[in-house]
Amino acid sequence: MSASAQKNKEFYLHVCIMLALGLIVSLLPPFGQVTELGMKVFGVFVVLIYGWIFVDIFWVSVLGFVLLAMTGITTINAELALAFSDSTMLVIIFVTALAAGLDDLGLGDAIASYMLSRKIIIGRPWVLIVFLCLLGALMSIVGKNILGLLLIWNIVGSIAKLCGYEKKSALISFVCCMVAYCCFLPVLYVPFQSNMLLFGGIFKRGMPEVELLTGQFFIWGMLMIALTVAILLLLGKYVFRIDASRFNFSEEMCQEFANKKISKVTKVAIILLVIYIVILCLPAFLSKELPLVIFINKLGIIGWTIIYMSIFVLWRDEEGKPAMNLPRAFSKIQWPMMMLYGITIPLGEALSNADVGVMTTLAGWVTPVLDKLGVVGIYIFAYVFLVLVTQVLHNMIAAVLLMPLMAPICVGIGADPQILYFIMFTALSNSFATPAASMFSGFIFGQEMIDVKRAYLWGWLIIPVMGLVLFALMPLFKLMM
Repeated sequence: MSASAQKNKEFYLHVCIMLALGLIVSLLPPFGQVTELGMKVFGVFVVLIYGWIFVDIFWVSVLGFVLLAMTGITTINAELALAFSDSTMLVIIFVTALAAGLDDLGLGDAIASYMLSRKIIIGRPWVLIVFLCLLGALMSIVGKNILGLLLIWNIVGSIAKLCGYEKKSALISFVCCMVAYCCFLPVLYVPFQSNMLLFGGIFKRGMPEVELLTGQFFIWGMLMIALTVAILLLLGKYVFRIDASRFNFSEEMCQEFANKKISKVTKVAIILLVIYIVILCLPAFLSKELPLVIFINKLGIIGWTIIYMSIFVLWRDEEGKPAMNLPRAFSKIQWPMMMLYGITIPLGEALSNADVGVMTTLAGWVTPVLDKLGVVGIYIFAYVFLVLVTQVLHNMIAAVLLMPLMAPICVGIGADPQILYFIMFTALSNSFATPAASMFSGFIFGQEMIDVKRAYLWGWLIIPVMGLVLFALMPLFKLMM
């Protein structure tokens, strides 16, 4: 049997198992306060979880609308109307397009050229490593995390070859891992990127009345990541005593980046992006009664995103083409993730319906256990439990499965919803300890310059380090709120 035939056989087997599980669960006798209707809805939930893991994200999500309507709790038109009128869904569409449009404006190349042309990195190995990490973070913020990572890894490989470091050596593995963390983590907390919004929307399936403080989350997240990476760098230098003495950036390499020209449109795009970020974060720190804050909030993220993109649609080059190609930008929207998020909206409504009884039963089981932990214990439990789950289960699926269920129970016991969300989001985003933890960890474990054992070392070490920093900064976050 050919490999493709075997793959098709496995696919159809998983589809049959998926549908069979849903049917079996829906026919089981009700338990607790779950009703017969609740069992049917829970059956759809099981189908989706199994299908997302073993079959396909996009098709299974679309099929979920049909299966949920077949339970009789709603209609498919009502489900689609609910999903595509959701404010978070609309915001994600626009900010995803903006992130793609920034690529047209050359922000990533300009940032790389500027950072790597600084003479302070010549002859200073650890300063060079810090600059590479900082470059990764900046590339991440402007949405070029994967392209930025590949660029920086190429630079690390070139330096390693020139300076006599072998691939998979302690230093090269360490630098590649640190750069990867800096490329993959900051983007998650940026207000105009889709990650925080997407996970926030899933969290609000269980806590619809909560308005998440994305401005404060951005500042807390950047500070947390900076301290986490700083501690890891210090551990590498002083505890593990990694030898970086020969890891040098030559003057010729610096000059090569210094000679690259940055266009006027790119310079303006960077300046306006900083202003854009400040505008989005400003309402979090000023009185909501101020006319300026009222005006900012009226336009919201979508309005300011349209204004930013419009400037570069109106800006024409010598050939009369717009600086930002909007049709191309909107074509970059990740519809599998969008549909996964979309089905969670009517599914969340169904699971929390009083006639279903799923949430009531779950709360009755879990609340007595969590109540014994206290609020701080709940926070620690949420971080440890979710960060371990996401090492073996895709973090988006883990979020869909656990966030809406855990949030109302934990808040009901006394947890602050803002702090709880940030802890849960951070735990689900810290997915680097195993090759299967996320697409991001797949990049790290598959990189030929990184020794697999060292990838495991730093991937597991970042979990307690980030956890300690996260909880150490909690009093500061409470003041920011």
